[in-house]
Amino acid sequence: MTLLPDRKHLSQCAPACPSLLLLNARSLLPKIDELRIISHIRSPDVICVTETWFNDSIESSLINISNYNVARSDRSYRRGGGVAVYLRQNISFVIVPEIFELSTNADFLALDVQSMSILLVCVYIPPSLSADTLQSIHAHLVNTIDAFLLGKTILQRDCRWRHESV
Repeated sequence: MTLLPDRKHLSQCAPACPSLLLLNARSLLPKIDELRIISHIRSPDVICVTETWFNDSIESSLINISNYNVARSDRSYRRGGGVAVYLRQNISFVIVPEIFELSTNADFLALDVQSMSILLVCVYIPPSLSADTLQSIHAHLVNTIDAFLLGKTILQRDCRWRHESV
C-alpha cells in the first residue's frame, strides 16, 4: 500500500532523515481511521497525503490524528486534489506561503520544519497538466526554494526505501 523506510537503513540517515509515510488517498475522510491505525503502528515523523479531497466544510477535528499536528491545503475550486501533512507534535514547523504563489491546478503545501532544518514540500500534480505547466511548476519551485534556502545549510542523505505492505 505504501513505501515505508527500512528502519535499519533509516538509522544510517539519522538525525537528518525523518521517517516519512506518503499516501495518495483519493479521499482521505472515509479512510482516516485506517490512517490513524497505521500512524499508531508505524509512528512516522511525517505523513504526507495527496488527493485528500478536503474542502472548507471538513473541519480539522474530523481528520486529527493523536500526537500529530496537521497542515493542509484544500482544493476549493472543484472536487478532488488537496494535500495534507501530519507532523509529530514535538516537531515545530511554519507554513511557507511563497510556494503557493503559482496559479495552477497543482496543490502545494510547504513547511519549514525548523526542528529538523528541512524544507518539506508536498505536491499533488494532476495527470491532466500539460508539459508546459509542469515545467512552469518546476521552475517556480526551484526558484522559490533556492531563494528560501539562501544562507541555510542543506543536508542531503541517501536513504534506501523498500516496499512493505501494511
